[in-house]
Amino acid sequence: MSLLELSEEFELRQKTCRDFKRKIQRAMASSKRFPISGEVHINEFFVGQYEEGRQ
Repeated sequence: MSLLELSEEFELRQKTCRDFKRKIQRAMASSKRFPISGEVHINEFFVGQYEEGRQ
């Protein structure tokens, strides 16, 4: 999924999505004993602070 698609889907800035994607890539690279293969789904994630009236 591209950064543009992520930013539109979750109503976030592209920079936020880029940083999130890089953090996931670093976490995946640091776990060489248990490589992830195939398609990965993320059910839920939290970025920033809670905003009243938004999920």
